[in-house]
Amino acid sequence: MDIGLFFISLHYIKYKQYNHDYLFKIHTKTNDAFRNETLNNLMSSKTKIIENIKLLSKDKIGMISGNIIYSYNRSRDAFHSNLYHLENLIKYLYQENIDFNNLDFAGGTMFIVKFKVYNILNTEKIKYLYDSLNNYETLDYYWYSIYYKISINNKKKILKDYTMNKENRYPNNINLNMKTNKSGLRDCMIEHAMERLLGYICRKNNLEIVR
Repeated sequence: MDIGLFFISLHYIKYKQYNHDYLFKIHTKTNDAFRNETLNNLMSSKTKIIENIKLLSKDKIGMISGNIIYSYNRSRDAFHSNLYHLENLIKYLYQENIDFNNLDFAGGTMFIVKFKVYNILNTEKIKYLYDSLNNYETLDYYWYSIYYKISINNKKKILKDYTMNKENRYPNNINLNMKTNKSGLRDCMIEHAMERLLGYICRKNNLEIVR
């Protein structure tokens, strides 16, 4: 998924100790119309890019979203299925519980951001986040608990259920999607929580996300 490629790229930039001013995050989308609209808002022309950079140069602004901005205080449904993973990720980065006032993110996770916003993500932390992502075979406990209706508080039961039913169970949505060609349950996996984490980090810096 795009979030993994983003972490690989960011790890390379940090490893090489490049010090950029801004970072553009763009990627492919299954919906071409959505992608084109989002890209147009970010970088449709040289004039548009300069306009966005000028906006981002303001002290209080940390990120420009290419599309809708989701805020927990206005759109809780966009976060509800991701809070389990988000809570663990925020505890890892900040050793604290979620501050719901910081839960904003760029819809589609295509944006321009001040490079310094991600100072907290050193190479060690980026590697940890990347290694936490799902692949075809990994068991995403929270996704599995929601999809198969088993309490996330009973991980032993989840593991046993999957181990005994591998032939007709899916460990995560990537596996389901590849085997059935259906969208499945796209939320609840750690990947979507990490997309929301990118906005949280910006807000944690007391910076705004604008469009």
